[in-house]
Amino acid sequence: MSTPDTKRALFWRRNKRRVLYAAVTIGIALSALVVARAVAGPRFTDRDWILVADFEGPRDDPGLATAVRELATAELNQSRYLSTLPRSQLNATMRLAGVPDTTRVGPQLAREPAVAWSSPDRGRKG
Repeated sequence: MSTPDTKRALFWRRNKRRVLYAAVTIGIALSALVVARAVAGPRFTDRDWILVADFEGPRDDPGLATAVRELATAELNQSRYLSTLPRSQLNATMRLAGVPDTTRVGPQLAREPAVAWSSPDRGRKG
C-alpha cells in the first residue's frame, strides 16, 4: 500500500509538465488580458457625460437636424452608462466663453475642453 507522500511524488512526476504548461498558459492569458485592458483605453463608468454635437440636415428642412439630435439625445439619456450634457448648460457655458448661442456645435467645437471654454481670456483672443 502506498503512503500519501508516495502518491504525491508519483502524481508530481507524472503531471509535472502538465502543471507547468497550465501555469504558463494561465500566466500568458492573464498578461494578455492586462495588456488588452490597457490598450482599450478608458471605458464609460457609471453615468459619464457626453456632448451631442449638432447634426447636419437637408437645406430644405432645417428643423429635421435639430429633431434628430433631440431624439438621439433622448435615447442616449436612457443609457445607464452615460448622460448627455443638457443644451441649456452647453449654451450657458458657451455664453461664459464668449461664444454666441447660435454657433453650430460641430465636431471641432464639441471636442474643445470645458476648461478652455470657461477660460476668462478666451473671448479676448483675436
